Amino acid sequence: LLRNKFKLGNENAPKSIKLTINTNKQKKINEKNIQNVITKYEIIITAKVMFYILEDNLSEEFLTSKSGIYSVSDRHSETVNNEKKTIRNIVNDLSDQIQKDLVSRLNDL
Repeated sequence: LLRNKFKLGNENAPKSIKLTINTNKQKKINEKNIQNVITKYEIIITAKVMFYILEDNLSEEFLTSKSGIYSVSDRHSETVNNEKKTIRNIVNDLSDQIQKDLVSRLNDL
């Protein structure tokens, strides 16, 4: 999902950038009720972004992460749908954050 958020190829760009993104998803129990039944999960997605500017022969990397919480439903299919929606929202937020950080770091160089 994250890879699809970044536009590939622009012949008019002043610099060519090679971008590598490694992601890690972690799912943890966030909340249990009195009967010790899980009611909420937390998902944390961490992205390690490495970029290489071909013309300047410069490389740099940074780490960013986002998290989200979703509720467990009585039906398994609803729980899976809640998890998918949460992951989609996290990925959208994470891609926006990566783009902002990347632009900021490229402007500093």
